[in-house]
Amino acid sequence: MNNLYATDYVVFDLETTGRVSSVCEIIEIAALKVRNNMVIDRFNELVKPSKLISEEICELTGISNEMVSDKPDIEAVLPKFIDFIGDDILVGQNIKSYDLVVLRRLLDYQLRNEYIDLMDITRKVFPIGAQKLQCIAGWLDIPVKNAHRALDDCDTAYNCYEKFKSEY
Repeated sequence: MNNLYATDYVVFDLETTGRVSSVCEIIEIAALKVRNNMVIDRFNELVKPSKLISEEICELTGISNEMVSDKPDIEAVLPKFIDFIGDDILVGQNIKSYDLVVLRRLLDYQLRNEYIDLMDITRKVFPIGAQKLQCIAGWLDIPVKNAHRALDDCDTAYNCYEKFKSEY
């Protein structure tokens, strides 16, 4: 996307069962709907995967197998998420290389929304290597709560994006 200064958009984030986008499953999906630079609505769902969540992912995300045991599967959650995002521009951290890849695989490559990846912005602003959302937030003096929980990461990404727009 060429316009990095969207005022109406959806910030989203996924938590998954692993780090390989071609095989992982979604265990949490969240989004913030933004109009005129202000959050007007939130979406957040835990998702029951077909396989158990590994101990490593449980420790990273704080999402346990017990937490998702009675939750709907992705086939039930994904239509609600797609309805929530509509045709909006999607914003998030590293979504081009991971989150969008996962979603497009699950949606049989039908997702066509434009997107703004914070990773692309940060590479231009900060001449450094690894750029995790928590690091970016730290550089921008934005507080982080519950890293690797989808809705909290959406809040952090939203605040980072708004700060980038106002200062860079």
